[in-house]
Amino acid sequence: MKLYDINESILKVVYMYENEEIDEKTYQDTLEGLTLAQNDKIDNIACYIKQLLAEEKALKEEIDNLTKRRKAKQKTIENLKEYISNTMKISKIDKLETTRNIIKFRNNAVKVNIQDEEKFLLWAMENHDDLLNYKKPDINKTMIKEYLKDNEIEGVKLVREKSLQIK
Repeated sequence: MKLYDINESILKVVYMYENEEIDEKTYQDTLEGLTLAQNDKIDNIACYIKQLLAEEKALKEEIDNLTKRRKAKQKTIENLKEYISNTMKISKIDKLETTRNIIKFRNNAVKVNIQDEEKFLLWAMENHDDLLNYKKPDINKTMIKEYLKDNEIEGVKLVREKSLQIK
């Protein structure tokens, strides 16, 4: 029997008892049996949750390990590319062709390099405001929580939620 079926059966038994369709003994016995089944089902689901949590933790650890390995490979690639690049620049080699590789420098897309950000921002605010992006204000919920301890804010309240804990 599924948990929702058990819950439905409990509600039916309570309804039947309240409408005097069954006697007290039948009600007590049936309710006790259904409650035991319900508790057992909840316990089984909790065990399944524990198993899933353990699997999720193992997957996260594996992802973390793979991410570290990937980053190490990326760093090695960057270092080796820089090593080749420096060697070719020092030797004034623009292109090297072998039977296995073609190594050459290419022109990347033109990019903006702001050397003095503060100076640029002052200039842009006075001359070309359209060159700037303005961010929407961010809500600081930590500060709001502190403020609400002694004050009220319209449309804001402190709430305490419950979460299921399985140990």
